Amino acid sequence: MKAHCSPMARSLRLAFLIAGAYLATGSPSVIAGTVVPLDTGHSLAIVLRSDKPAHERNADFVSLASIDAYIVVADYGTLYCLDTTRNFLKVVVAPQSLSGKWMPTGVFYHRTTGRLYVANYLGNNIIEGALDCKKGVFTMLGQIASVDTVSPENIVVSADGSALYSANYDGDNVSAFRREAGRWVPLWTQHIAQAHGIATRGNDVYATSLLDRTLFRLDAQTGKVLVSSGRMGTEAWNTEFLWPTALLELHGAMFVSDAHTGYVCSFDRESLRTKDCFGGYGPGAGRFNMPYGIAEWSKNGRDAILVASTFSSRITEILLPRETAQDNRQQGMSVYRDWYWTGGSPINVEYLREWPLSALRVVGIPSNPRSSVCAMPIWLPGMTCEYGTLVSESRRKVLQFPNSRSIVEPLGQIYFIESFEGHDAYDTYFLSPQNLQIVNLRTRLGVPFFLTETLTSIGNFFKNEKLISTIESVTQESVIAVTDEMFNALQALRDAHGVIPPTAAAGIFAASSGGAEQFHERMRKALHKFDDDDRFFRTYASYDGDPDTAGQLRKLALELAGNELQAKDVLIDVLIIPCMLTNARCSERIWKVLASANRPLGLER
Repeated sequence: MKAHCSPMARSLRLAFLIAGAYLATGSPSVIAGTVVPLDTGHSLAIVLRSDKPAHERNADFVSLASIDAYIVVADYGTLYCLDTTRNFLKVVVAPQSLSGKWMPTGVFYHRTTGRLYVANYLGNNIIEGALDCKKGVFTMLGQIASVDTVSPENIVVSADGSALYSANYDGDNVSAFRREAGRWVPLWTQHIAQAHGIATRGNDVYATSLLDRTLFRLDAQTGKVLVSSGRMGTEAWNTEFLWPTALLELHGAMFVSDAHTGYVCSFDRESLRTKDCFGGYGPGAGRFNMPYGIAEWSKNGRDAILVASTFSSRITEILLPRETAQDNRQQGMSVYRDWYWTGGSPINVEYLREWPLSALRVVGIPSNPRSSVCAMPIWLPGMTCEYGTLVSESRRKVLQFPNSRSIVEPLGQIYFIESFEGHDAYDTYFLSPQNLQIVNLRTRLGVPFFLTETLTSIGNFFKNEKLISTIESVTQESVIAVTDEMFNALQALRDAHGVIPPTAAAGIFAASSGGAEQFHERMRKALHKFDDDDRFFRTYASYDGDPDTAGQLRKLALELAGNELQAKDVLIDVLIIPCMLTNARCSERIWKVLASANRPLGLER
């Protein structure tokens, strides 16, 4: 990579020299890298055509590899070939000779042998094969696995093709194989908690741990840990990580992508200290929404990096710095092309424009108390937006959004949270750029409400009173108007005793729970934790409009809310929905418990 004369490369060399002094002297000083801005002024935004169904507007691209003019892409379920000359995304059928499960997560192409290697996550193996991107056919040539190959995320093969290394997430390890007499034989296994990213260079193997938020350098022959670096944090330039998912070796330079901070950073091969970073989390052509995978690319002889911005359904081509032969001036880093999968919808130009760094929010995490600036309803006192949750100042209460244990079926993950106020301080909307759902929390006359609205596409950021995604901009007012209609329709379903009958409730939540029967089953399971004999569920399921039963249901809903609030981790929908369905005035109890939870430890009476 001819980058040693560029401004970026000069800072890389300086960081390397300082890091060398650190290793020699043992000085505890922190070696900080820099953030290099991306030039996006001449970038191309391209809508992909595809044989993928148009109604599937989202594609969770997570891993990449380049084969000539094609980019091979995996998305935790499907393999694709992106033809960069035709801008066409072709679905690759699963290999016919594969008898087990097929879940492609990581891909690696070995240029010398022409073999494609696919990390088959649920198959607990690595598939070696030949890919014909023009036809969209992947021919399996072999399977690679050992007892340690549990949920492989990413793989890499040595330059000479004699060794293969696999980062096994659920196996909590990196495992090595050596090719002997045409067979792959296990060589060693090294414990790396939640191993995810993997790369190799010479006698070294590099890996990332998502649990420890750490980079590791291992001996390629033995697996011995030589150096480790990194800690949990949002400052990528200080070798801090939230979710370091991918590694890349490119002509001797090393890169790591952090899906949650949004940065892609170069780092020193010896010390593993950060040198320079680009990207960052947010909308705009110069930033990313979960950059899960990175790969090498070449554009007219110029080194480039491909970045999979997962929750934007986007693949970005980043040109690296080089010196121009004509006038000896340097070219900086720039975005050359963006490919978007939108289901055929035009790209939202408002999403592409650059946003100032001051407009981006910082995510708070336990070891780094800075948190997002979120509007919060007054009846959730002392709570703040954090990493996928709402957390009390004392950290003794965590309010969780819908997950697998909830009444409401979640539509994706929630990592970063944004919010805005609705009609008043009792009415707040929460959204995540990684989720299709908007959650509205409001109270009316002491009754809390949990309402959800499903957006057209994932990847929405709240900016300038709009929800902005790659395909549309939706005004804050229109979101509130739709949710108000839901609220009014729900209130109209109440009977003379204030209860929403079970059949009507199933109709409200069926779409977000997989149907009426699934809704009732999810409710029963979610409430059983604090209602061992299922009193509330059985009483509610058999409710026939009796006024005494209605009063009993409200008492049971208040009791359920009190029991749920005793836990540290509280599911918001489990807490609120029984109160909402029965018109139980639970908001005062919620306020009291959360206000008490924010008192300093040791001051309770």
